Amino acid sequence: MGSCFSAQSANAVHSEYFKEWKDKTCNAKLRIFAHAKKVDLNVFERVIVAPKFVDWINTLDLNNYDVTEIEICHAFMFGPNVGFVIVNSIIEDRATQRKVPGIVFIRGGSVGVLVLFRDAAEGKTHMVLTSQFRTPAGQRLLEIPAGMLDDKTEQFLGVAAKELKEELDITIQLKELEYLGDFWPSPGGCDEKIKLFLLEREVSTAEIKEMQGKVTGAVGENEVITLQVQEFSLENIIKTGDAKGLAAAAMYLQKIKGVEVNS
Repeated sequence: MGSCFSAQSANAVHSEYFKEWKDKTCNAKLRIFAHAKKVDLNVFERVIVAPKFVDWINTLDLNNYDVTEIEICHAFMFGPNVGFVIVNSIIEDRATQRKVPGIVFIRGGSVGVLVLFRDAAEGKTHMVLTSQFRTPAGQRLLEIPAGMLDDKTEQFLGVAAKELKEELDITIQLKELEYLGDFWPSPGGCDEKIKLFLLEREVSTAEIKEMQGKVTGAVGENEVITLQVQEFSLENIIKTGDAKGLAAAAMYLQKIKGVEVNS
């Protein structure tokens, strides 16, 4: 069960900043702080009100776990917006009275879209993938189109539509997107929860060929993306190694087509 914290303003004492949050439902108190040598006061104040940070705080299960302290260790700013935040928490399992791992890489929610184009003439279904260099992986990867929510309050459908415009250069109506499901790609260290959607369209052979090899991406975000169009199959999506794509394909085949995942 999530919490619902009310925030107080940040205070500065000696070499650190802190703020106290109080849970409205169970009166739990939580101390959030940062060391002045690690995090600037202006950044600290932005982090503690950032939607992604507040959302993570409000997911904490205070019925079964005692959370007493959260240190904001570092924050990566994307211009004026809070990008990524690293925190270290003191959390104890109330039933066993044992501490649990408390380091979290907070990046907030994101979306992924399985884009399937059905060739009107050939009757084959193709998936549109993005190919771009991923520094953490050290190489170019094939993935379904995806994007993260920014520091502002955004709707998942709107973000999905924006990413399709930026990465695939196609404009859609929100009603074209069909919700598939959610999944946690790396809950052992990251708060990210990905909402997956489906976009299916019937297009011409010429439109499919036009997308193959097309270069796209948001210039302001240093994105250089090359599109790849492949025939849609479990074999092809598995070859990409993209967890988002694998999850979306499984959800699509089971929910939309009624195919067992292990068949």
